[in-house]
Amino acid sequence: MTLGRFSIHCDGVQLALSAKTPRKPLELLALLIAAGKNGLSREKLADRLWPAADGDLAAQSLATTLHRLRGLLKTSDAVLIAGDQLLLNQDLVWIDSWHFHWLALQIETTMDRAQRLQLIEKALALYAGPLVTGNDHLSMIVGTTQRLHRQWLQVLAAALPYFVDNLSPPAAKDALITALMDKETADALVAPFTSSRKKDEQVSAIVRKSRKIASELMLAEPGGRTPKKTKLPSVH
Repeated sequence: MTLGRFSIHCDGVQLALSAKTPRKPLELLALLIAAGKNGLSREKLADRLWPAADGDLAAQSLATTLHRLRGLLKTSDAVLIAGDQLLLNQDLVWIDSWHFHWLALQIETTMDRAQRLQLIEKALALYAGPLVTGNDHLSMIVGTTQRLHRQWLQVLAAALPYFVDNLSPPAAKDALITALMDKETADALVAPFTSSRKKDEQVSAIVRKSRKIASELMLAEPGGRTPKKTKLPSVH
C-alpha cells in the first residue's frame, strides 16, 4: 500500500519493516513506484540514489541494492531488467497508486454515465490519502505525489455532479463531504465548472449547490473552522 500509508505485503502477509531494515532497497522501491510501469534506467536510478558516487561505484551499489530488494520482496522476479531499464513486474506486483492512476485516466475517457460512476466509486474507495513511500524526501517522489493529488481532485470533480443530484455512492459521498469541508479544496473542485465554456443550467446548478453544501459543512464545524489540511511539498 502506498496511498495514505506505506506497507508491503507478500502472499497476503505484511512485511515487518523497522529501523533496522536497510534503507537503500526501500529507496529503490520508492523510485520504481514513482517511475511507473515503464521503470527507470539504471543510470538514472544510480544517480538519484548515489549522486556523489562515481559511475562504477554507483553501478555496483545499485546491483547490490537490487539484489537486496528482490530478497525483501521474496522473489527475484518482482523486479525486472529490460535492457537498461529496471521495472516492477506487473504480473507479480500490485501497486494501489498505480491502479488509482489507471482508474483516474479511465474516468476521463469514459462517456457512459453509469460506468463512469462505478469507476469514480472504485477510485475514491482506493484513495486513502497522499502517496506515502517512506522516502518522500526524494524529488521524484514529490512530483508523483503532486500528480496523484491533482488526479484525486479531478476524480472528486467528476463525482460532484452525481453528488449534488444525490446519486453518488457511499465512498464518493464521504470523500466529497470531507473535501468540501476544506475551503481551498472546495474552490478547486468547483473551478473546472466555473471556467467551463458550457454555461448551461446544469453547470450553474452544480456550482450553486456545491458552494451551498460547502458553506453549510464549514459552518457545521466547531467554531466554524475548516479541518487542517496537509500541505504538499513543492518541487524546486
